[in-house]
Amino acid sequence: MKIGTIFRKDILNDFNKSYLGNLILLKSIDFLLIYFLVPTLSFVLYKILPGSPFDNEFVISPTIRSQLESSWHLSQDVGDQFWNYLKSFLYFDFGYSLVRPGQMVGALIVSKLKESFLLLFMSISLAYFSGIVFAVCAVIPGLKKTEAVLDIVAKILTSLPALVLAPMMVYIFSYRLSWFPVAFLNDGISFILPIFALSLRAGAIIYRYLKSELKLVMNADYIRFGRSKGLSLRYLALHHALPISLPVILTFSPSLIIGVISGAFLVENIFAIPGVASEFVHALQSRDYPVMTALFFCFALAFYALTSLCEVLRARLDPRFLEGGK
Repeated sequence: MKIGTIFRKDILNDFNKSYLGNLILLKSIDFLLIYFLVPTLSFVLYKILPGSPFDNEFVISPTIRSQLESSWHLSQDVGDQFWNYLKSFLYFDFGYSLVRPGQMVGALIVSKLKESFLLLFMSISLAYFSGIVFAVCAVIPGLKKTEAVLDIVAKILTSLPALVLAPMMVYIFSYRLSWFPVAFLNDGISFILPIFALSLRAGAIIYRYLKSELKLVMNADYIRFGRSKGLSLRYLALHHALPISLPVILTFSPSLIIGVISGAFLVENIFAIPGVASEFVHALQSRDYPVMTALFFCFALAFYALTSLCEVLRARLDPRFLEGGK
């Protein structure tokens, strides 16, 4: 019996390792395909659209126009144009901005990353921390009134995207109460409103999903057995139910984080934050095609890398995820 159990565990471990390795390999291949398909799609769209990127934008001399077309290889054959275009993406050389003379697109994006990274990192961290803490509090017996209040607040926040939350918070806490600055990230207090505008809805979603999973786990037989041995429900929730329930968050984490990033496009513009998202909106308004293409390319790679990372992590942390491959 003991030998059979050890043999079965060895087979299961080998299967898990092979499945995880194949998953990482497939995700890496898909990532390379996206790395190729996104520039190809943008190149095809440029060719389908009539005219050139410099038509109807601003008055430029024929000499400058010829220099711009030469830098974009528009005088070459389509095949050479596509190869040069693809090669520039391979080296992350996105050329120069059309509305900022002499400004390289890559350097422009890097200069905007700090504000966006800080805002998104703190917002996502607060969403996960608050969602997990309140979900654990909701399943602990003796806090029924707290759970009812948390459920009502979570339902309200889930229905309020950043499009609604950000203007409401600016009006209430900045204009009416004057507690926080209206715009810019000049000091620590100026981060509060943008962070809460992005994290409240995400935290409410995490709370609702995790609370449902925790309630299912808390009714499991081994939890009842631990309770019969004298362990407190708080101890069982924190040390047994929570570690088993946390991998469920990885299932919807990609869409959740992408939703936070999408909300940053609006929040950065409302609070006048000079980040990557506001730069993308500015590029759309000014028709700065190199900046638009570069940011779209970077967003596509980042979104797929995030989705793949969450899937690999769940396959590594949650044995139940591997059952689908058996």
